[in-house]
Amino acid sequence: MPCCGVDSMRSKMLYLTVLLTLLLVLDATTSYSGSGPHIADVNLLLPPKMTHPVEYRLQGSDGCFKWSWDHHDVLSVLPEYNSSNHCSTSARLRSIATYSGRKETAVYATDVRTGVVIRCKVFIDNFSRIQIFHNSIKLDLDGLATLHVRAFDSEDNVFSSLVGLQFMWHQMPETDGLPHHLVHVPLKDSPLSDCGGLCGDLDIQIQLEDSGVFSDLYVVKGVEIGQEIVSVHLLEPGLKHMADRIVLTVAEAMSLEPPSPVFVLIGAAVRYRLKVIRENIPQAVILPSPHHRWSVSNSSVAQADSMMGLTKALDLGVATVVVEDTRVVGHVQVSSLNVVVPDSLSLYIASFSTSGDSLEGVKTIPSVARWYVVSGRQYLIQMKVFSRGPDAQEIYITESDDVKLYDNQSEYWRTFLVPDDIAVKHSWQTRILKATSQGLDKLMASLTYFTGHQETKEVLKVVQEVKVCNQVKFILDKRSGITQSILLPWAPTVYQEVELKATGGCAKASSDYKWFSSDTATVSVSALGIVQAKKPGKATVKVISVFDALNYDEVVIEVSIPSSMAMLHSFPVETVVGSHLQAAVTMKASNGAYFYRCDAFCSFIKWKAGSKSFNIVNATGEKPVLDMVENFELHASLNGPPCSWTRIYASGLGRAMLHATLSKDYHHVDNSLLGPIVLKASTRIAAYQPLIICQLGDGSQFGGYWFDLAQAEAQNLLENLDKFYLVPGTHLDIMLLGGPEKWDNGVDFIETVETLDEGHGPVQNGVLVNQLSGNNRSVYRVLCQTLGNFKLVFKRGNLVGDDHPLPAIVEILSSLSCGHPSSIALIADEPVNERNVIQAAIQADRSSGRIRVTPVTVANGRTVRIAAVGISNTGEPFANSSSLCLRWELSSCDGLAYWDDAFDSVRLKCSWERFLVLQNESGLCIVRASVIGFSDTVIDHYSAQLLESSETVLTDAIKLQLVSTISVYPEFNLLFFNPDAKVNLSIIGGSCFLEAAVNDSRVVEVVQPPLGLQCSQLMLSPKGLGTAFVTVWDIGLAPPITASAVVQVADIDWIRITSQEELCLMEGSSQTINLMAGINDGSTFDSSQYAYMNIHVHIEDHIVELVGIDDTSSPHGGHVKGPNFKIMGTRLGISTLYVSASQQSGHEILSQPIKVEVYAPPRIHPPNIFLAPGASYVLTVEGGPTIGVYVEYASMDEGIATIQKSSGRLSANSPGNTTVLASVFGKGDTVICQAYGSVKIGVPSVMTLNVQSDQLGVGREMPIYPVFPEGHLFSFYELCKNYQWTVEDEKVLGFLVSEHSHGEMYKSLVATSKEVQFTSYLEEKGLGFIKVLYGRSAGRANVNVTFSCDFITPGSNSGSRFYSASVSLLVVADLPLALGVPITWVLPPHYTTTSLLPSSSESYGQWDGQSRKGTIVYSLSRCCGEKNEAVQKDSISIHRDRIKTTDSNNLACIQAKDRTTGRIEIASCVRVAEVAQIRITNKEFPFHVINLAVGADLKLPISYSDTLGNPFYEAHNAVLFHAETNYPDIVLINNTHDDDGNIHLKALRHGRALIRVSMSSSPLKSDYILLES
Repeated sequence: MPCCGVDSMRSKMLYLTVLLTLLLVLDATTSYSGSGPHIADVNLLLPPKMTHPVEYRLQGSDGCFKWSWDHHDVLSVLPEYNSSNHCSTSARLRSIATYSGRKETAVYATDVRTGVVIRCKVFIDNFSRIQIFHNSIKLDLDGLATLHVRAFDSEDNVFSSLVGLQFMWHQMPETDGLPHHLVHVPLKDSPLSDCGGLCGDLDIQIQLEDSGVFSDLYVVKGVEIGQEIVSVHLLEPGLKHMADRIVLTVAEAMSLEPPSPVFVLIGAAVRYRLKVIRENIPQAVILPSPHHRWSVSNSSVAQADSMMGLTKALDLGVATVVVEDTRVVGHVQVSSLNVVVPDSLSLYIASFSTSGDSLEGVKTIPSVARWYVVSGRQYLIQMKVFSRGPDAQEIYITESDDVKLYDNQSEYWRTFLVPDDIAVKHSWQTRILKATSQGLDKLMASLTYFTGHQETKEVLKVVQEVKVCNQVKFILDKRSGITQSILLPWAPTVYQEVELKATGGCAKASSDYKWFSSDTATVSVSALGIVQAKKPGKATVKVISVFDALNYDEVVIEVSIPSSMAMLHSFPVETVVGSHLQAAVTMKASNGAYFYRCDAFCSFIKWKAGSKSFNIVNATGEKPVLDMVENFELHASLNGPPCSWTRIYASGLGRAMLHATLSKDYHHVDNSLLGPIVLKASTRIAAYQPLIICQLGDGSQFGGYWFDLAQAEAQNLLENLDKFYLVPGTHLDIMLLGGPEKWDNGVDFIETVETLDEGHGPVQNGVLVNQLSGNNRSVYRVLCQTLGNFKLVFKRGNLVGDDHPLPAIVEILSSLSCGHPSSIALIADEPVNERNVIQAAIQADRSSGRIRVTPVTVANGRTVRIAAVGISNTGEPFANSSSLCLRWELSSCDGLAYWDDAFDSVRLKCSWERFLVLQNESGLCIVRASVIGFSDTVIDHYSAQLLESSETVLTDAIKLQLVSTISVYPEFNLLFFNPDAKVNLSIIGGSCFLEAAVNDSRVVEVVQPPLGLQCSQLMLSPKGLGTAFVTVWDIGLAPPITASAVVQVADIDWIRITSQEELCLMEGSSQTINLMAGINDGSTFDSSQYAYMNIHVHIEDHIVELVGIDDTSSPHGGHVKGPNFKIMGTRLGISTLYVSASQQSGHEILSQPIKVEVYAPPRIHPPNIFLAPGASYVLTVEGGPTIGVYVEYASMDEGIATIQKSSGRLSANSPGNTTVLASVFGKGDTVICQAYGSVKIGVPSVMTLNVQSDQLGVGREMPIYPVFPEGHLFSFYELCKNYQWTVEDEKVLGFLVSEHSHGEMYKSLVATSKEVQFTSYLEEKGLGFIKVLYGRSAGRANVNVTFSCDFITPGSNSGSRFYSASVSLLVVADLPLALGVPITWVLPPHYTTTSLLPSSSESYGQWDGQSRKGTIVYSLSRCCGEKNEAVQKDSISIHRDRIKTTDSNNLACIQAKDRTTGRIEIASCVRVAEVAQIRITNKEFPFHVINLAVGADLKLPISYSDTLGNPFYEAHNAVLFHAETNYPDIVLINNTHDDDGNIHLKALRHGRALIRVSMSSSPLKSDYILLES
């Protein structure tokens, strides 16, 4: 039997512990639960106050409580607080009053957050009885039992707690004299104390036991089989009679196998196995046992051996098999035995271990269509029989049952019996199947049984297919070794994938496997076996055969963050330029282990080559390098897999560091990582030029071909010397170029040379190869000693060493032929013996005597080079033939050419190169060279060999045709980059057999010139940007003489206007503006290129126009196609002009802007002037330019008149006529334009008085002054004085004079002629020449004046002359009763006034804008019945507040009517008259003199009068007038009139100047005023 008491006690304590823990957690964390605050109990029963008080903890939850209660004299409540949030969730309750009858009170728990109040009712009463509570009166031997005391009141209500009360427990065997069957177990030693510190009331109960008494809880243990009495009583005064007792039985726990119920067949013999539990360990009882007896309840069904328990089934039915422990009365164990008829036979299979246990977690597999087993494993085959009926039960098969298994001696497995101990565990009809090899076969089983009373037998059979499969195994790379683990890298956003492959399991396709991961958050696996690393960690990936869940394999996959990165040393680090290097990196985890695969990082690892000579071709890890990745697997355990790979193209020579970098931020994975983790790896790489054998020596002087190493290197034309020819006794210096350079001191470097014969055998003699000192270059001298053919094999490179994992050794070979020339060939007029020239000489036709048939044309007058070359029998030139000597001869060359004997005799004898001086003559000359033998330095047997090998003398001759050279002009051309652009080069001299070519066809190409110009011109067209050399060959000469030119094709960088920055242009004239365009180095384009530049002229203000080729003009500018264009001035003003040109890309290039001023034709003002001798006048130039110019004046006859050069002040010297010239100069003192003026100097004989009218109204004024028949006051006023003015009838006329008061004000008054004195103030001011007449009364009167003038006469400084003049004037009186004159406004004809009519908003009954009638209405006075329409058609009309006139000599009056009062008055009268006189009006200075400070401005009003001098009320700009001064350098007159008809003056400097205002239509109608500043 199990330890029921202990288990119950454990369950209870576990429940209390969990409950208390949950309450504390809920109190601390979930104060606001959805269920609301509540308490554990709502009714409590507590004892009264006792010697040892009883406390009860009232537990609350989901709230923070405040405790209160009703009866403080009965009950004590002590709150308990949570230390974390100072919130009370429980309280301890204790009775504090002695018993005085049953009491009832209440405790209230108020939630301080919600205000909810929970009430707990508390009853106080005495004990009525106590009782021991237990789970079972029988306990197992060595088992524990927990006894608990409960108390009841008189109504049998259970008290809520007895914790704190003291009890006394006793134990006594039921039979005296026997030992104890129970022992007490202290609470602190019992499993109850294992409460994790949350024991609650148990602590109080343990303390009571430690003090020597007991609590209400008591634990005992069974130690002997038998019965024992346990009693308890309460240790409380007055209640010691409270006691109870109980009898406990201790027995061994028994169990039977097979377990009940057991189903068997008729005739079966069941051998039961009895087990007992001792010290919690099951133990088998050896039968027979003295303490156990067996029996069967139904002897007709079965019989049992009473000692052994062997039971035999006799007939169908049910019987009970009983085993009894004789030591304890009634202690038995039973099993139900059912004898049945079988219904079916089935086979089951399960994995089997050597211990006989099935694999943990794997169930047996029943019969199905086919079983799948794993080769090499053992399986337990069970034959199971089942009874009939809906509740078919498995029948227990015994040894006596006739069950058989047949395996047909299969070749795929073996079967054998199981051991007895296993047979007992898994029934006797069990076999072991051991699978040996893959294949398919069948198992068969049969059961023979009795149907009843052991009379009739029947047979059940079953057949099962079994297929043996190989073990499912992962196919892992060799790098994993024998460990079933895979290490994968991980980084944020990088999820490494690996496709796992498996074999075995009878799988025919990938779908025959199932894949599982133990932690999909760390490693996921797809249905196809592709695993993906999700995050750092470990997971187990399992692959299972879909046919057999027990056939599987597992691999542990660890995901880790990479901690280091290194280069894989599986690739060469050196390669030839133009080829590719391959590189790869691998990564390691923090433990130093390589990852299984890490190619997901390929695109995240950045590759960089630290040199421009190396270009990363596929930095993203494209596929080509993966072909080599497979080769890594053999060394993967040492080197690791490739994580990223690349191909590096070696574009140039050099070394560099190849860097691979991985940068990833792991902060969200590990907060301790503040920044990104950067992994780096690097290796040195190098690129070398292809290894070639290069000729070092030039054979042009030694009978060989020309070779220039420096030029070949510069032009990148180096080629390997595959084969070369030498004459015995000569040598050739060669050099190794390219190939690997020495890596460093840690890597061995080799360079070797080997000489082989034609059979590739080593050669000891015949060729001598010695290494020379070559300034860090590998230079070798090859000396030909004997005749023969040889091979020279050179090797150089680096072996394996530090950071040089693979050897880099390259090999090159060259063939050498040592022999005699079979012929020689002459070359004429070539600087060196180029191979193509040699080939042309070899292939040239020759006549007898080996004279070349076609002459070689050469230019005369110079020295040409003649050379000979040895030729082999294969037609290839020798590299050196200098051991042979030549004889040189000239034929028919007298007067044409001769040898240059600058060489010594030895050189002449054996030289293969001579120089021929050509004279300046034309003709044909023959040059011959012949081999005459070896030189003295060569041994004699070479000569014998030469004679044997040569059938004829080695000789060659050439004809030279001497002719005259060509040149190309210009030698440099700048061509604009435009497909349509062209440039012509001129060809001078030479023959007409020309060929032209460019060295770079991408820059320029030759275009066929027009017919007839092929011999004199060469046309080029641009193809692309750059510089090209154009070479012209005169192929009429042999060798052709060349001339060349440089053509640069460029886009325009700048365009500039070469004219002045400020340009002056006369209105109506035109001017050509020149352009210049070029590039940044200062070169400029030819004029023919401008047409392709899309040059556009931009004109801001349309004062000038662009003039086209056909003289059409455009004010908005336009396109030009040449280096210049023409503009024409159309309007006066200043504008800005610039040009733009378009680059090939469409970008516009702008020129600098220039200012263009269009000026009027200059003229001298005045153009004609008359002056008296001694007078002066400052001339000015009107029109002409103003920007950046100055004017100079000159007189054509300075004897008559002189003029100051800069100011233009003209001084009259003597009578006569002359011309003055005004020249306008611009920048650079260039004359822009000129103007001429006519000057007449004379002394007038008579003088007249000038008045603007011969009539004057009474009370009116009019100026009067003398004039000459020629000129005006400017001509003489400064020379004349002593003016005496008189009026014959002073009653009719008088003079208006001024009186100067206090030096400041002027006072006008009318004076008689006697009062007009010479010494008056105006006379002192020099104003005696002008007076103002005043009409006094009607009549006629004469006005007289006399004065003298001091003129300059020839031969003397001055001469005085006296003049007198008079004029008759009529003074007209006003009409009688002319009362309306003061209110009459004089207005000019065809004139519209300003707003003269105030407060009038309506005329002729018209409405204003607000549809209201005006207050004052104006109209013209008219006769009765006259219509407004007729009035409007009159010469005077009213338009709102303005007056409009038409014809003169009309009069009308204006009537004003107040609409509010009806009052009518004459507002004014209007008289229309012609403007006859002009006046300068100044109220402050009314007497023709003005004082104005220098720099000050003055507005000078201009007024008008009619014929009688009546002033116009308003006549603004009624007539045109002109204002001028004789000294514009003193006063500036602005002739631009304002709306009021004023002129504006400004004093420029100190001085006096006379100002004249005159009508433009009648200059004699003038008025003057004198200005002093």
